[in-house]
Amino acid sequence: DQLATIEQMTAREASLNQAITDLNNDLDNGEKSLVDAQNERAAERAKYEKKHTDTVNSVDGVRTALADIASATSFAQKEAIMKSAKVQALINALDPGTSSRPSLAGVFLDTSVGVTDIGDKSREHAGLGASSSITDILDLLLDDWSAKAKKLEDEEKARKTLYDKTSAELRQMIDRKSVV
Repeated sequence: DQLATIEQMTAREASLNQAITDLNNDLDNGEKSLVDAQNERAAERAKYEKKHTDTVNSVDGVRTALADIASATSFAQKEAIMKSAKVQALINALDPGTSSRPSLAGVFLDTSVGVTDIGDKSREHAGLGASSSITDILDLLLDDWSAKAKKLEDEEKARKTLYDKTSAELRQMIDRKSVV
């Protein structure tokens, strides 16, 4: 009778020791998963910050260019602004892979030609029609980059929400395992 009790207690001890080992493994795995999730989130956030900053700077640059063009008091001043390196860089910076429109690069890049003489085919190729101007292009860029910034913000919000949920679940699991 005592031998049976000793055997039962020995088996129970082995079972409890295994349960402790399993809980410690679960706890270690949970903590590692949490650290991995934190590292992944930090990398995602850094990537977002760079892309978002670049996009917002592009939006601000286009707004400034449009304001400069609007505030010009003569045709020569407007033409000089439209041919400026700043405006041309904005037009060149359009990444055709991120826009729903055809590439606009090259549409207004020939500064040796007057603004009103820029090729109709280039504008038509860009989907703008023959009467388009640099301000039309800048307006399109502003729309594109503003939409891109909003999309980046929405994606970042979704990633953060997912991370918050996942990390909260991992912390709850770690807390439950730690108490046992």
